[in-house]
Amino acid sequence: MTHRNLARIIMGSLLTLTMAFAATGCGGGGAAGAVQAGGTVKLGGELLGSAEVSLISGTNGYTAVTDGQGYYDIKGGAVPGKYTVTVSKFVNADGTPMTVNEEDGMDFGQFEAMDMGAGAGGKDGGPKQLVPDKFTAEADSSLSVIIPDGGTHEANVDIPAE
Repeated sequence: MTHRNLARIIMGSLLTLTMAFAATGCGGGGAAGAVQAGGTVKLGGELLGSAEVSLISGTNGYTAVTDGQGYYDIKGGAVPGKYTVTVSKFVNADGTPMTVNEEDGMDFGQFEAMDMGAGAGGKDGGPKQLVPDKFTAEADSSLSVIIPDGGTHEANVDIPAE
């Protein structure tokens, strides 16, 4: 990965997180006209638990974390429309899941920064991103979902295996 690509991924990820937090107050929904929004996330056909899922449109952004069965639910709902989706899932170098514990000061953004730092890619005990880079940044992601006017529990995201 070149320095230019790395910088692009960092900027795209930071922009995605900034938009999601600014539009939702740290990932919560509750906007006027919001409807139930949720679904499953799969990577290579397998359900993906403990992954950060961001739904981003021109005016709205929402963030959720999948449960152990790969299901996410946007708290407070989402405004109906089409969204670009980004997904992020980190594991330790030994493959064990990294968990977000905001009480300890760790969040997905910090895992991402660690991944791109000295311990990048799981080397030297650093975290490893399981999701291919092209699905972790809004500018690159081809993933999308549509939230219909009546809401949905089936805004499913299928990330192809690489």
